[in-house]
Amino acid sequence: EGTIPPEIGVLVYMTSYISFFNAQTGPIPTSLGLILPLQTFDVESNNMDGDLFKPEFYGLQEIINFRASLNNFRGTIPTEIGQWTKLQNLWFAQNFITGTLPTEIGNCVDMGAFLFYENEIQ
Repeated sequence: EGTIPPEIGVLVYMTSYISFFNAQTGPIPTSLGLILPLQTFDVESNNMDGDLFKPEFYGLQEIINFRASLNNFRGTIPTEIGQWTKLQNLWFAQNFITGTLPTEIGNCVDMGAFLFYENEIQ
């Protein structure tokens, strides 16, 4: 329950943050982008909101699993998603993401599961 504190960014050696079905609220703090070895970020089935893909996250080059389905996130999928070349699972179904799928997502050649249903993606 509660929010992810901005102080999470001091955990610079953390490789996984898994907190699904925990009634978490609020946005993902931008300090998450400081955790460069992060491989798994999973906040499915909470009540989080705010922009899902923030510029501060683009440098997470080790990310393999990014799961944020069943929340209230908004925003668009940036072209920089193509920088996450190790990405295998990208889940953000049932949110309020808009726009189009950038062609750069094709750089994520290891993608095994891409769930984005029930958004407003064209």
